[in-house]
Amino acid sequence: MVGFTSCSDDDEEDNTSTDIVGTWQSVNIDSWEEVDGERSEFKGPYTKMTFIFTADGKLTIKDDGETDSGTYKLAGDKLTVKSEGGIGEMKVLALNGDKLIIESEGSEIIEDGMTYKEYMKIEFRRVKK
Repeated sequence: MVGFTSCSDDDEEDNTSTDIVGTWQSVNIDSWEEVDGERSEFKGPYTKMTFIFTADGKLTIKDDGETDSGTYKLAGDKLTVKSEGGIGEMKVLALNGDKLIIESEGSEIIEDGMTYKEYMKIEFRRVKK
């Protein structure tokens, strides 16, 4: 599992866990992954991902036909997700009305001492409260 990191800023008190409750559909992604210096990127429209946040702290993630479930906690601009896929921390860049933008990045040493790094920024639109 890739470790995610996040930073905080002055908007930390603006988000509450109830702001994120609902169904969110991805609309755009800016991402890259790098394995031992070889980078692949994807930028542009992406509508295959759905995040469903419930008021009781549960989360369902659907992405390109696969489903993962778990729990989440939103504290300021830090979104922590615990799911079957592991634990991840993301920075919430925007959460207002029907717009959510999250960002994550991380790195780890994988087999044979190779370095794996990734970055992802995803923009979502709320489709259901």
